[in-house]
Amino acid sequence: MIRRRIRSKLQKVLLHDKSGMTLVELMVTFLLLGILMAAAIATLSPAMNVMARISNMSRAQGVADILMEKVCGEVGSSTGQVQIDSGNEKISYTDKKGRSVIMYAKETDGEKRLVLHYQASSIAEGGAAATKGVDWTFSKKMYMNQEIKELKFERKEDTNLVKITLTVRNVKTGQTYRRTKIVECYKLDDTGFIDDTEFPQEV
Repeated sequence: MIRRRIRSKLQKVLLHDKSGMTLVELMVTFLLLGILMAAAIATLSPAMNVMARISNMSRAQGVADILMEKVCGEVGSSTGQVQIDSGNEKISYTDKKGRSVIMYAKETDGEKRLVLHYQASSIAEGGAAATKGVDWTFSKKMYMNQEIKELKFERKEDTNLVKITLTVRNVKTGQTYRRTKIVECYKLDDTGFIDDTEFPQEV
């Protein structure tokens, strides 16, 4: 008798399991899954944006550090004839090897990058002056999708200090990162700066 009852109950359970999920239950399951996925995406999307922003800012900071180190090293070690143009965007100086250099941000392939233009008259080729100046730049790869948005030079009046302002911009997102530094031209005094003559042209 007991065996029959147990067998009967087992058969009912097995028959119920064979029936599977109904269409309504299936639709409810998919609906719940959709809601959970939407909630997950809504939560992850801002987090991903923040991570991308931090990553871009980190790259911009790295590029700005490299550029600023180069600019400050050149300006700080200049040996004379330092002159800033009227727009504060170019600086002309004599480097430690006695070469005349003009430094500024120049647009190349649609992006502004740092350029050091060595004047022809100060470059020796086989014992004679070169007939054409030479541009020095960092490779495009170094910029990591960044460009120079602004590069400014400003001499602190009656001192041998130059304030340098550099703004780097991500070419894809438009994010900017700005750095400012004051550099001492330690090899110069007041006589090493030129204020009253026309800014030199590239040759």
